[in-house]
Amino acid sequence: MEKVAKIIDVNAHITNIQTQVVSDSDSAKAIISFENLGYGIITAIKFNAKAYNSFGDEVLISGKNNFLIIIQDIKVKENSIAEGITVKLPNAEIRKIEIEECQICYANGDISTYDGKNEIEFELEEFTFEERAIRNALRDVFDEKVTYNLLENEQGWICTCGRYNGNNRDKCSMCGHSKEEVRSALSEEGKQKAVEDKKALDLKRNREAEEKAKEKAIADRKKKIGIGIAVAVVIALICLISNSVKMSKREIYTSVDLMRSEMQGKWTHYSDDYGLGRNALWQYVIDGDKAYQIFNSDDEMDYGYDIKWNPSKGTFTIGGKTMVVEKGGRSFVEGSNNVYEKGGYLSSSDKSSSTYSYESAYSALKFSNLQVSSNSSYTICTGTVTNNGSKTYKFVQIKGSFKDSSGTVLDTDSTYAVGSEGLTPGESKTFKMSVDKNYKISTCSVSIYDYD
Repeated sequence: MEKVAKIIDVNAHITNIQTQVVSDSDSAKAIISFENLGYGIITAIKFNAKAYNSFGDEVLISGKNNFLIIIQDIKVKENSIAEGITVKLPNAEIRKIEIEECQICYANGDISTYDGKNEIEFELEEFTFEERAIRNALRDVFDEKVTYNLLENEQGWICTCGRYNGNNRDKCSMCGHSKEEVRSALSEEGKQKAVEDKKALDLKRNREAEEKAKEKAIADRKKKIGIGIAVAVVIALICLISNSVKMSKREIYTSVDLMRSEMQGKWTHYSDDYGLGRNALWQYVIDGDKAYQIFNSDDEMDYGYDIKWNPSKGTFTIGGKTMVVEKGGRSFVEGSNNVYEKGGYLSSSDKSSSTYSYESAYSALKFSNLQVSSNSSYTICTGTVTNNGSKTYKFVQIKGSFKDSSGTVLDTDSTYAVGSEGLTPGESKTFKMSVDKNYKISTCSVSIYDYD
């Protein structure tokens, strides 16, 4: 083992005392930190202090060159560091202080008095590099802080972890081992036993590692069964990431019903504006799940293209052509060039033709006064449907999506908001839907499912 010198204050109960003085216009404060040497939980501490100004001159307190700093109502655990303890100093001129412990109060009621600095240089035996196998074995099976050989004298003993302990202490205040345990562990027999125990422990760890390796191999084989799914998921994620910018520019809908309802009516494509003004070139008229392309307001809507809705991606197809709904839902794009805007007029001398003033239940019927309430058995949504169009609509079937505060659909219901009696232009009618009682439901959205 290699001889090393270590200076220890054998009277100390704390160590590594640090101070910093901060000041403002009318006061000065000290920020104090220290390390508890492990004799108990410190609840109060008294320091002897001397104060100085910026020039190093002593600042007298009540005519004396020293004063007391008392800190109470703290809790500093054994072998822990107390940091950032702030105390007000008795003179605003103070810029530096020197402190040393005076008395310490512990959680068990004991009070220790500091008998003054008593620094002693001890010559310790430290494990050398050549002895690392023994040291590592002791650290593995006895204590991770093993560093020195046990040193004993008439004043006390220094543990293998480097902590000085008085003769009145049988157990180390740092690692908690008794002097006898340390002596036994560092004996030749103890060292040999530690080496043998480490071999057995390493063998056990190797076996556990082999078992984990086998378990991992089994898990890997199971994973290979689903490799196709995993690859598909990865590809989907890559596609999702690559399209994130595009998706951020799209209007996303929570359901087909909502998207269908929002897209009903006329959508107009205009010529480019080169300073000459824009001209409406043609339109798509969307009615339910059909779309009609019109190049003149007098055209007859004799053939409808089937629409396939993809609300989660903000797209739909008309006769195989994909349309992307732009953010805000007021326009959609066909391919890379043709943009269609909500509403608009085609050039015509007769702007009162039936085709020109196209409407459907999706565009004419509006829902209002939606309210959600609960009784002893059901959660209920009530509302009003109003016909803002020029036609009478019958057998209007609606769907209600009951949602929580985050917008997640928890339940659904459908009913006829309008029956065989019909809803004439300008008329309003109330409706009601209900689901099993659920306190998480806070809102309900309504969309048209079908009508006549």
